[in-house]
Amino acid sequence: MILKSKGLILRPFRTEDLDALFESCLDGGSASKKHPITKKKAEAYLRKLLSRQKDAHRFAVIIDGLCCGAMSLSDIKQSHKAEAAGIWLRKKCWGQGFGTTGVKLLTQFGFKELGLRRIYAYIDKKNVASITMFEKAGYKREGLLRKERLTSKGKFVDHYIYAKVR
Repeated sequence: MILKSKGLILRPFRTEDLDALFESCLDGGSASKKHPITKKKAEAYLRKLLSRQKDAHRFAVIIDGLCCGAMSLSDIKQSHKAEAAGIWLRKKCWGQGFGTTGVKLLTQFGFKELGLRRIYAYIDKKNVASITMFEKAGYKREGLLRKERLTSKGKFVDHYIYAKVR
């Protein structure tokens, strides 16, 4: 499945995305905090993405022909017709509306193609940019999950849960 909007394409990952994916993981953005930063680990991460594309709806974010991040619908709850949305973009793509556009595309795909009734996202309470992005895409804050995730530094962080329901 390929999803398109002005200046943005969401498509399945390909092996040729490795170099751009690796560069995205080095730029100091969200990917460098959550994903590998060595070429060998980037290769393993891409293999993992490729192998799991059938388990979740994972897309490479393509901007100007270059893989600049990832978006997914995962954590499928079939009985509830709900999935979790996730996103990361390389830092140079921040603040240009690509995230909001991508979330809108992903949401439309989830509702129209997958028949979902609810799409949700867990967002770090301190991540104002992601909060703004999901709000611009029509998501509503539903609550605060206190000490919900353990970071790689051993600290628990609070997350908001945002959702869009049709």
